[in-house]
Amino acid sequence: MLVESMVLRAIPMSVLALAAVAGPGAASTSAVPREFAVQGTSAGLTSAQITTLQSRTERYLAVMGGRQTGLNKIDLDGKGTVSIALPGEAHPRNLPGTTSDYCGWLTGAPYGRFCAYSGTWYTGDSIDMYYCDRYTIGFSGPGSWDNNQSTGTRARMYNNVNRVVYTTPPAASHDRDGNWTGIAYVRNC
Repeated sequence: MLVESMVLRAIPMSVLALAAVAGPGAASTSAVPREFAVQGTSAGLTSAQITTLQSRTERYLAVMGGRQTGLNKIDLDGKGTVSIALPGEAHPRNLPGTTSDYCGWLTGAPYGRFCAYSGTWYTGDSIDMYYCDRYTIGFSGPGSWDNNQSTGTRARMYNNVNRVVYTTPPAASHDRDGNWTGIAYVRNC
């Protein structure tokens, strides 16, 4: 409790005021839930960065669904995760109290996963798809993907009227300089 109160004293008042209005677990574009404000402050983020990450997380939640589990993390109902980078940063941060970002840019997608990235060369926000399912893609424009599922597995990319736009080569395959424009969903297996 002493550690938490020391951390809370370090949180800028503007962020604490937003968290107090929202209460625990609330999500709106004007409030940062207290537990996520603490995560951001513990990581040395400014109140503006904390608010930006919360706003971006809420936009993904509105498009993709799921449950916010960290300031920059979304659990997609146990099937995958979304990790969100700060604007201007190449990769999502691993904030205190959150799980690692498995769609690492140095290592690529771990075996058995399909990773989608909002930027080229495995940068930006990432969607880690580790359960065979259909995933909404919450970004558009230049991006990349890494298919490291079981040997031979192909992912299919669909437009908003559920037509296949692209089928990946068999795993292991990747595209460092792709384009998400027109892609609404990915079925990773």
